[in-house]
Amino acid sequence: MNKYLLLFFTILFSLTINAQDGCVEISPLIVSTSNSDITEAHPTTGEIHRYFDLCAGETLSLQSAPELSENTSFEWLLDGVIESNNDEFEETFDDFGGHILTLTTTEEGCDSYSEQVRIRIGTEPVINLIAEPSTVCPGIVSSIGSDVNSDLSFTADIETGGWESFPCQDEFAEETYLPDGSGVSYETSITLDCFGEDQILTNVNDIISVDINMEHSYMGDLDIYLTSPNGVQVTLFEQAGSSTWLGQATDGDASQELVGIGADYGWSMNPEYDGTMAAAITAGNTVELDNLNTGEVFNLTGQSLISSTYLPVGDFNDFVGTSLNGNWTITVTDNLNIDNGWIFSWGITINQNIIPSSWSFDNYIVDESFVISNDNIVSYTNSSINIQPEPGTHNYTYEVVDNFGCIFYEEIEITATSYISPSPIIAQEECGGLDGQINLNISGGTPGYSISWDSELTGETISDLSAGTYFYSITDGLGCEISGNETIQNIETGLTFDTEIFHDHCDQGIGEITLIPTNGASPYNFVWSHSDTNQDSTANNLLEGTYEIFILDNDGCEGNLSIDIDNIDGPTAFFNQNFDTVTYVDGIVDFLNFSSAAAQTELISNQWSFGNGQFSSLESPSHNFNQIGNYFVQLTVTDNFDCTDSYIREVVAVEDYFIWTPSAFTPNGDGKNDLYIPRFHNIIEESFEFFIYDKWGKLVYETTDINTGWDGIRIDNGKIADNSSYSYIAKFITYRNQLQKKTGSFLLLK
Repeated sequence: MNKYLLLFFTILFSLTINAQDGCVEISPLIVSTSNSDITEAHPTTGEIHRYFDLCAGETLSLQSAPELSENTSFEWLLDGVIESNNDEFEETFDDFGGHILTLTTTEEGCDSYSEQVRIRIGTEPVINLIAEPSTVCPGIVSSIGSDVNSDLSFTADIETGGWESFPCQDEFAEETYLPDGSGVSYETSITLDCFGEDQILTNVNDIISVDINMEHSYMGDLDIYLTSPNGVQVTLFEQAGSSTWLGQATDGDASQELVGIGADYGWSMNPEYDGTMAAAITAGNTVELDNLNTGEVFNLTGQSLISSTYLPVGDFNDFVGTSLNGNWTITVTDNLNIDNGWIFSWGITINQNIIPSSWSFDNYIVDESFVISNDNIVSYTNSSINIQPEPGTHNYTYEVVDNFGCIFYEEIEITATSYISPSPIIAQEECGGLDGQINLNISGGTPGYSISWDSELTGETISDLSAGTYFYSITDGLGCEISGNETIQNIETGLTFDTEIFHDHCDQGIGEITLIPTNGASPYNFVWSHSDTNQDSTANNLLEGTYEIFILDNDGCEGNLSIDIDNIDGPTAFFNQNFDTVTYVDGIVDFLNFSSAAAQTELISNQWSFGNGQFSSLESPSHNFNQIGNYFVQLTVTDNFDCTDSYIREVVAVEDYFIWTPSAFTPNGDGKNDLYIPRFHNIIEESFEFFIYDKWGKLVYETTDINTGWDGIRIDNGKIADNSSYSYIAKFITYRNQLQKKTGSFLLLK
């Protein structure tokens, strides 16, 4: 059952005046005010169509033929959607695709005339430009092209495309079983998608019919509805007809899913039967058919509604304004038990004149080339350009033209490296010494340099050169090349020498100078300022001072040197000892060596003389002075240059300590025996403490001076002490480093 037919039509207009009614038919009806159009025959069907070809974003401006009268109405339909009702049409098209534009004019009292044109909007191509390599040498002519001989292999991968409208095809819903039920609804849908975007139903008569092929054993319990994509619902049939069948049913056993024979029914605002299905049943518009049920049968025959189209219970005018594209759904509600049926197919018949025709077009490239707008393009052909770029990044524009005349541009980026830049550092040959050197000191270009010379030398730096011109070639990592040359000259700037200097030490006269020539030609003649006879390159036995040397080589080159010989001091001897005075019974003294060597030297020996005929070579020895006497200890140190120094200190060995204390004194001021002074010998005086107490233990005198005595004045009251017995305590350290405490008593007599 064909529900949709594709409509292709072409109307050729001419200027025709009807003599009877004066109506004018004009061709073309559509006139462009800003765009050109073409007329083409379809390559397959041969149909002639008028096209407006646009680029994306372009505005199409059209108007009706100016010859139309003022009493003319206009309707511009774009893909079936009303866009304008005046004599002009203007629209900007941004997206790739095709559209059908129809202008219908109606002059008062005359027929309507239409013209249909097609609008094709091109796509923006995807242009992928590739140049390999994309980095080139500066200042060199390089060709970019698809030719195999081009320096840079170039490809332009351009993607365009074709467009095809959605074809309008017959739509059929799948077979749907309607089992027995009580108020249960069953739905089946079809999807329409071949109308213009946003196209709506504007005329109720454009729904020619809703068609269904089905069978059911009891019409009296059925409700049938049609729902549009917008949700508008119109009742097609409402319970009526009692046990009247639809099609040839299988009445009798509702539990059996036996398939009957469907009949074609439909609903239309202009039906074949001028009334609803209910009215037709009442009028007897039925036919008797045999029951197909082979099981338990209630009715051997039944009355079935005759196949035809009928008025819906509702009104299709409710669908005006609804979207045509989308899901259209038919709903069947079975309200009673003991019946069943099948929907075999259903569909909607739409006025084919409002369905956009299926058509397509190709959008393709007709021309492509480089745009000659860059200063460093030195020449070009149809397929390539020759560039000579300076260092930096350069963009080259590629132009693409499609079959609609749309022009597109894409840029390809080529980078020219910096120039290879040698900054040679030259060391000239001096006095024919084969000591010239060239360091190219390369920068710029692409690292990974390869350097070749006209000699067998290689590398960025070449040395040991004689006078002459040296040619080089540099190739960088990209393959860019540069050539040049540098000249080495022989200059007589003077002889040069390396020196070996040994300075004097502690005025021994052991300094030495050795000269080693680094240029010039042997033999060399040396003249030393301190000697009239030495002509050798070495002078020795030198003291501190400045020495002038004049040198003359075999080629007559001269050189002068002034060299200083320094005198490096010898070592410094010094030591410390833990005792300066000891007792002969315990006379051990420890010596600590603090001697030091001069800079760049080291001590190699220590010699001790203890003043008693005994010696030691230890660094820090100990010695026992067991004889009473005065001893002068001397340390002599020697460094690795045989320089010496000595240091001397005295050690005194005495007998052990002894004390003498008076038994009485008479502080009466007669100048005789007025002080009480004990005598302490061979003690460390700094450690001395002396205290005197009365017979009651009260302190009356104290001192730390070994040479001071008590004059009898009490320290507690400043008065002369009474005649009495007094006691003392003496504390001190001996030369043997022993703490001593001595006590005793005496009499004070006045």
